[in-house]
Amino acid sequence: MYPKTKYQQKIIAGRKSLKLKRIIVLCFVICSFCWFSIGIDNYGLAQTEDASPEEKIDSIRLVSQKIQELVKSQPVSTFVLDELKQKVREKHKQEMKQFNYKRNQKLSAIFERFQKIRYQPVIYSGKHYDYTSYNQYFQAAQSR
Repeated sequence: MYPKTKYQQKIIAGRKSLKLKRIIVLCFVICSFCWFSIGIDNYGLAQTEDASPEEKIDSIRLVSQKIQELVKSQPVSTFVLDELKQKVREKHKQEMKQFNYKRNQKLSAIFERFQKIRYQPVIYSGKHYDYTSYNQYFQAAQSR
């Protein structure tokens, strides 16, 4: 092989140190993530007081009773799906009626203009030619 120059050796050394730095940073990130997640788990699961099982159950019952009282005190709204669907359908029908009414007005105006042009009297001037007389020269094939 060819001998490596000093510049090439610097580039190779720089690449190696860059790879090493990236590996160190990646290991640091992984270790800190693991340390942080374990710390959260231990913090959430740690007991600060020594409580007997009966006290735990009593506190759970108290909390559930408070929740039930809050639920009972809240005003209850009746949710009737069929009525809501019906209201939405009625609203949609009204919107479609308005849309169709506007559209039909435009179409009827166009049609009226067409009818005015269509039924105007035509003044024939010049010679009338029967275009169907040419077809009388042809006869049906006898072999069929």
